[in-house]
Amino acid sequence: MSESDSEDEMEEEEQWTAVLPRNKCSPKSAPALRTKENKSNCQLPHRISEEEPEWDVSSAFVANAANHIKLKGGKNRAMQISRENKENEARGSQVDTTEEMRRRGQTLTVQGIEMFEQGQYSQAVDRFTEAIHCDPKDHRFYGNRSYCYWCLEQYSSALADAQKSIQLAPNWPKGYFRKGSALMGLKRYSEAEKAMEQVLKLDQDCKEASSKLLTSRVLQLMELGFEERQSKVLLEKFTTVQAVIAASEAQVVKHTSLQDQSGKCRSLWVGNITFEVTEKDLVDLFKTFGEIESIKVLYERYCAFINFKNA
Repeated sequence: MSESDSEDEMEEEEQWTAVLPRNKCSPKSAPALRTKENKSNCQLPHRISEEEPEWDVSSAFVANAANHIKLKGGKNRAMQISRENKENEARGSQVDTTEEMRRRGQTLTVQGIEMFEQGQYSQAVDRFTEAIHCDPKDHRFYGNRSYCYWCLEQYSSALADAQKSIQLAPNWPKGYFRKGSALMGLKRYSEAEKAMEQVLKLDQDCKEASSKLLTSRVLQLMELGFEERQSKVLLEKFTTVQAVIAASEAQVVKHTSLQDQSGKCRSLWVGNITFEVTEKDLVDLFKTFGEIESIKVLYERYCAFINFKNA
């Protein structure tokens, strides 16, 4: 080997050696080293940070992942639609069931009315009870069953159903009528009077309520010691029980007694007579006992005598 060849080889080795430390890349990541002719074109690969990975959208992995996401999203959407459909079906089914139950309740009511008209009150109660189970918000079912209980003289049950019907329909007159009838059966006449008054407020033409109202007032006076005929006469004049009790005439009537005497004439002694009580008042109060022949009022003695022709 000549001296010039050795120098050329040493120079070339130095050039190769100078390339290695300049790249500072590991053998795995560094590109192939360039020769001295193109060493100026050697570039380090761009470093990608771990926080911002760069994906190859054309790679099979990315395609599979995207497809998986689409499938998952489609599946979720399908599940949501399915759930909504089921909810809609459930609501529709519930509406159908409710309507079917109402129709069955109406059918049972018709059967109950037929049994009631035949006097089969217990069987009618059973039918109305089934109707209530079908539609517990129909106030008429409770009113009908209350009437059946009243006919069976089960007044507490009749009252409970009447109050339930009023709760469901506060402006339904018949509910208060059923309540008043049940209260009269329980001999709670004062409360029955108020119930019948409420009926007439809602339906002033209800003749049954007017009759029951008078009966409840008469029974209250009879509990106070008045006779039935006396009570009716006093109520015709004073209308209410409270007004009768406050009237002095009422006290006169309450303390009267019929006395049988020999002969064709019957005489009635009336006590507690004051100047407020006129002869006409006595005629109006006692004409129901018979045809009055004469009246003798003794104000100084606070009494009067009423003579009847034929009592």
